Amino acid sequence: MLYDPKWQRTFALDTLVGWLERQPAKKRYVYESTDECLLAQYFTDQGFYHEGVGSALVISQDKYFELPQSFNRISFGNPRTFGAALARARKELAAYND
Repeated sequence: MLYDPKWQRTFALDTLVGWLERQPAKKRYVYESTDECLLAQYFTDQGFYHEGVGSALVISQDKYFELPQSFNRISFGNPRTFGAALARARKELAAYND
């Protein structure tokens, strides 16, 4: 369960889309890096300290938060640029809103 209301907004797909829209489209990210992966950069920019980001969990201050599956699909896909991730995120958001 999410205890901090800011975490709930951070896990909203439209918030991730908005963040991706502000990133350089051609910039690459390293999916396998807990510091340079798309989601680690996203959580840092949202102002959250995190000790680790995995494909299913975020660890922050001894709490474990389950990632939405869509977040992993967006970050895992290829190519691994912010522009490509934005396209995947928009597709996820459209499917969610249908």
